[in-house]
Amino acid sequence: MKSSQPHMPRLALAVACLCALVPTALAQRFAFVSTRAPEAQAGAFDRPWQSEVYFYRDGTEQRLTATPHASEYDPAPSPGGRFVAFVAHDHSHEADGWDAWGWYLAVVETLTGREVARWDLPRTVGMTRPAGGFQTAWVGDAAVLAQVPAATGDWEVHAFDLGSGAARRVTDGYGAVVASGGARLATSRADGVHVVDLAGGSETRAFAGAGMPLAWWRDGLFVATESGLLLVDVATGANETVVAAALVTELRVDPSGERYAYVRLHPAGAGSDVVVVEGGVEVPVWRLDGWVTGLDWLEPGLMAFAVTEPGGDVYVQVSDLLGGGFRVASAGEDHGPRGVPRP
Repeated sequence: MKSSQPHMPRLALAVACLCALVPTALAQRFAFVSTRAPEAQAGAFDRPWQSEVYFYRDGTEQRLTATPHASEYDPAPSPGGRFVAFVAHDHSHEADGWDAWGWYLAVVETLTGREVARWDLPRTVGMTRPAGGFQTAWVGDAAVLAQVPAATGDWEVHAFDLGSGAARRVTDGYGAVVASGGARLATSRADGVHVVDLAGGSETRAFAGAGMPLAWWRDGLFVATESGLLLVDVATGANETVVAAALVTELRVDPSGERYAYVRLHPAGAGSDVVVVEGGVEVPVWRLDGWVTGLDWLEPGLMAFAVTEPGGDVYVQVSDLLGGGFRVASAGEDHGPRGVPRP
């Protein structure tokens, strides 16, 4: 890693951030989940990574799953912080090989690890994890969304209800980006980015062209394209370029709604930048040699992200806007951190 310290554009802004964030950073109060691949099994021959879901809070760690027969990915905490949903690759019948292994969606309690729901994901036997994962996302505290293969060979988004145990198809598309409050869903199709009203079922095309929705921002939607990052006005379809001539892979909005952070890849895959934007200004920029994934805010001004270093080692970094923070100690590999709201 070249540097874990952010590059600050203005001294005055840095001082203001320091005054606002030092108490939070020093207290080190945070909560997030991560999947981990234990070292003893990570290099096993001809089997998937045997990962688990962990819950971290205030410097302590709790293991939420213990599944030697499955490998967990894509953790998604519920808005109220009570549950964590995740997708797992079931390799309980190891002798049958990859072609016989499927995927399931499960939900566990954050405090106890007790499993409260599980669904087999349709048409996933024999497939590998899709790029970007299964896009697990919550609609309120009662239902979980995940993308699954469609019978046509494309993709579609399904909803899984905790109360009834029912599962249903919601819409066609790749990706599931839910707006604050759970009223709308953005997803990508061959003809552009579409927005679905989850209550009424109506759909509109917000952006015509190849792009992936990353996050909702106030009345707009961030969309990543090959030429850069756009902010799309969902009501009118108008868009503005936020980041030009760069590939942005992830974007998360701060819980305060005052800033957002995104991951920008270096040219030719030489590394990643983690950039925070507030008031239209890039506040800090972390320049890293490795591949950054799982970017998320733990609370206002405090974020976490996973870094895969060029040598293959992976760690989770927790940082405030001045770069103060720490790495999460790990005996294996951590990735996919997601902030857990405080109850």
